[in-house]
Amino acid sequence: MNYLLDTNIVLLSVREEQFRQAIYQKYLKSGNLPIISVVSIGELRSLALRNGWGEQKWKS
Repeated sequence: MNYLLDTNIVLLSVREEQFRQAIYQKYLKSGNLPIISVVSIGELRSLALRNGWGEQKWKS
């Protein structure tokens, strides 16, 4: 099964290890595929530019 991850879920997953592990255990562990929409990618890039994320932070 595929799961579409919204921007807020991606951000929480990046910021909170415990949340990321919970998402993995409940939805992704059994081979399900996470999908991120092009809109969410654009929102994440916009946040990165607005907040002055450097290249190193953007890659992690």
